[in-house]
Parts: sequence; structure tokens; C-alpha cells
Amino acid sequence: MIISNLFVRTYFFGSKVARIHNKSFQCCVSTAKEGLFQKQSTIILEVKTGNTVGAEAAGLRPCGKVIYSSTLRTSDRFQFHDAIAKTLDTLGEEGSILEEALEQIFADLKRRGIAVETMNLAADRGQVDSQHNLGDLYDEGRGVPQDFTQAEAWFKEGKELWLQFRPAEAAICFKPAAEWGHAEAQYLLSCLYRFGRGVPQDEMQAVEWCRKAAEQGILGAQCSLADMYAKGQSVKQDYTQSAFWYHKAAEQGNADAQFNLGRLYKKGHGVPQDDRQSAFWYRKAAEQGNAEAQYLHGMMYTLGDDVPQDYTQAAAWYRKAAEQGVAGAQFKLGLSYKDGRGVPQDDAQAAFWYRKAAEQGYAEAQFLLGLSYYLSLGVPQDYAEAYFLLDLAIAGKLNASNTEQAAKFRDKIASHLTPADQSRVQQRVRKWFEAHQAMTQ
Repeated sequence: MIISNLFVRTYFFGSKVARIHNKSFQCCVSTAKEGLFQKQSTIILEVKTGNTVGAEAAGLRPCGKVIYSSTLRTSDRFQFHDAIAKTLDTLGEEGSILEEALEQIFADLKRRGIAVETMNLAADRGQVDSQHNLGDLYDEGRGVPQDFTQAEAWFKEGKELWLQFRPAEAAICFKPAAEWGHAEAQYLLSCLYRFGRGVPQDEMQAVEWCRKAAEQGILGAQCSLADMYAKGQSVKQDYTQSAFWYHKAAEQGNADAQFNLGRLYKKGHGVPQDDRQSAFWYRKAAEQGNAEAQYLHGMMYTLGDDVPQDYTQAAAWYRKAAEQGVAGAQFKLGLSYKDGRGVPQDDAQAAFWYRKAAEQGYAEAQFLLGLSYYLSLGVPQDYAEAYFLLDLAIAGKLNASNTEQAAKFRDKIASHLTPADQSRVQQRVRKWFEAHQAMTQ
């Protein structure tokens, strides 16, 4: 029976959609407005086994298409939509399978000059299920022009809907394109399933489509799959799989993947521990601007860790990361200026970079900036500011030795402050922690 036959604004192109369920098959008939195909058309979508006509878009796949004569008016087009839906239902009730019903309908439409082209994709189902997907058939030039595949058309329409923040409609378009092997559609569909945008959240579907896209070389999919395995999100944690996919993405030049692969080599997670490989991939990522890689590369030059010790190189890499806001790099650059290692000795520059890190809650930087204010190193002497910074550092994440040192200096500074001054500073410390609570957790 024909369950419904309504105008649906949110369907592919905006269309009239009939939903059919008879004893032989289930399908949807969508008659589209003039759109991406630049031709008036009706599309028949088969409901896959195990789904119902009322199922979400993920259960549908295109199986037939009618391109009408350009002389037909819109009203005529919708009349033939109704006729196709009714005939499909009647033939299905009589026992015809969908392939046979489409063949009979299409032959009649072409004979009467109503259709200028038809495609009975149901007839190719066997080939589709044998992994000769329809995208391949189109690429071979069978049934449609080689330069305009059906899969690409569905993807482009879905991408437009995606960019318009209409994920439910985008999913309707991405699914058939993905099933036909369109790699970008597979990746975007996996994102929709992963975050539950436009479709019910489904981790298994997300991983399945992400893997298919990754296997076809989609960089974002490779990175996403590697992240999932590294963190145990949607899949069981598996560093070997994570390293495999990070390696694929790293070879494509992705800086984040290169950094993460370097980290896996450093820790020996999923790959043999190898400092040289770690340094190689950190360098690759750092040269592309990955801030964390730049910071770690600077550390390697400071320590001579699988690279020749070179304070000038260390300071140069610290600066690159510091300018991108990495607190550890800002602190290390401050130390470089304090000690004159790799850069000219400069207490003012040291204090400048300590402050950058201190503002992000970096306790070691707060400690040394506090001392700078107490001892007037690169900044004017200011006991209240020194007390404030040392109190922050003590309440932060200083190691035990520095905590003890900071407490001693703070107690000395307290003798230069009135009780009212100390109370004001302590209130300022409380307000700072309230405003920066996320940093200290």
C-alpha cells in the first residue's frame, strides 16, 4: 500500500515523496525539483533489508531514476510521480519484484516520450553487492556520462546541506554516495553518526564509515580513526592501530598526526620505542607549525636528546612555540634569557616570558616572576606583586623543593607589607583562582 505521498521540503532537492510498502518490496519515490542534476527527475529509493519504510535515511539506497522530457510542466511531472508510485504498488501486490516493476514502468514512459532517460539501478544490484559499486559503473561510462557520476551528485547536494547546518538532510544524501564508495561522503557520514548530528548517534556506524574513508586515503578519516584507537573512543584502545593510522596521515603531511606519531615512538606505544623516529616526526610536525612539537623539539636540543645539544636551536624552537601560546615554551624561553643560553642574557626579556606563562597558571613561572619582583630583576621591585605571585605558585603545582623555597621568600617579603597589604594580596589570590579555576584542576 502507499503509506504516504506528501510534499517534503526537507528531502533531496525539496520534493514530493511517496512511501510504499507492499508484499513484494518497500521503497520511496521522490520527484525532485530542478536542481543539481539540471534535469527534472524522479528517484526511486529502495528500503534495505531489515528496515521499514518509516526508517531513517540510513536505510535507503537509490535504485532507479527517471529523467523527464523538458517539455513537461511541473504539474505533469508530479502527476507522473503519482502514477509511478501507484503502478509500483500495484505491481508489487501482484508479486513483481522491484527490478521487474521498474523495467515495466520505465519501458512505458520511454515509449510514450515522457522520459528521455531511465536508469534501473536495481538491475545492477548483484554487481553492487559484489563490490562492483555503482560509482565504478558510472566511471566506466555505463548509463550516465563519465564526468558526472550519481555518487558525486549526491555528495555535492549533501555537502551544500551540511554547510547550511542541515545535517538530517545531508545524511540522506551522504548515505547513498557513501554506499557507492564516495570517500568524502563516507567520512562526513561517519562524523554525523559519531556526534549524533541529523542521525541517531551510532558509534559502530561512525567507526565503519570512518574506516572505509580512511582506507581510501581521506586524511581527516585517518586522523579521526587514529584518535579513536589512541583514546579508546568508540573502539577498544589499540595503540598499534592508532600508530598505523597516524602513520598513514603523517605520510600525507598532517602535522598533528606527525606529532602524535612522534609521541608514540617516544613512549613505545604501538611501535618499538625509537628516539630517532620520535625526533624525526617531531621535527616534521614542528616545521609545519605544530606548537607542541616545536616545544618538545626545543627540549630535545636543550637536553641533547638524540640531537646534538644546541641552545641556540633550543631557544629558536621555544620562541616559535611560545609565540603560539605554549606555557611551557614561554617559561623555557624565559629561562634561556635568564641564563643567556642561546640568546643574549636579558632579565627584562626573562620576566616578559615568565609573565606570559604565569598568566596561564604555570607555577614555575609564577615562582620565578615573583622572585624577579622581589629582587628587582628585569622589573621594578614590588613586594606586593612578589608576595601575590609566590602565593599563587605555592598554591599551584610547584614541586616540593621549590614550594619550600617559595614559602621562605614569601615569608621574608611579608615583613615589608602591612597586615592590610597582606589581606589585600590574599584576597587578590582568591579572586585569581576563582577566575582561573579550570587551569588549576
